[in-house]
Amino acid sequence: MNPILKDWSPPPRPAQLRPPGAAVTRLRLVGEITVEASIPLFHAIDAARGDSIEIAIDSGGGNALCATALFELLITYPLRVVAIIERASSGAMLVALAADHRRIAPGARMMLHETRADLTNATADVLRSTVADLELFDSMAAEIIAAATGQPLKRVATWQRSTTTFTAAEAIEASIAHEVSSNQALPPGE
Repeated sequence: MNPILKDWSPPPRPAQLRPPGAAVTRLRLVGEITVEASIPLFHAIDAARGDSIEIAIDSGGGNALCATALFELLITYPLRVVAIIERASSGAMLVALAADHRRIAPGARMMLHETRADLTNATADVLRSTVADLELFDSMAAEIIAAATGQPLKRVATWQRSTTTFTAAEAIEASIAHEVSSNQALPPGE
């Protein structure tokens, strides 16, 4: 098992709506979630002290550890977080679920699947460890989604196993998003 995951569990959702900040720091998560793409977001979230955060998301997911770290930074952020979703698959969906309020574009899609791994040249020991990590990530993701949406854990696990894609209307119905945005385009990056 990955030592980073050994004692980690998803932080609880804030018990009440987080207050707005003095201003709004606008961030963008576009493209694959990689270590290189995540580091500037980690720094920007840290630098946003005193501001609410608005994060525009157009991502098909990526590195599960990075997505989990972004989720943790946003869910524990002390002020209001809003997600604006154009596309949020897999890990990007977890990042979006850290927000207090989630707006989805009318034509947007959100997708959920079981965690995947690249197993090029893997040994039996690596495979065993990877299976344990994948199962742990799937379990943590299901907990995060259930807590954010109020959906039963069993239903969320079924969505994961089935690789489920949600339209904007379906995301609202499942409480994955809160409202359909009247503006389809993501706000420009800063």
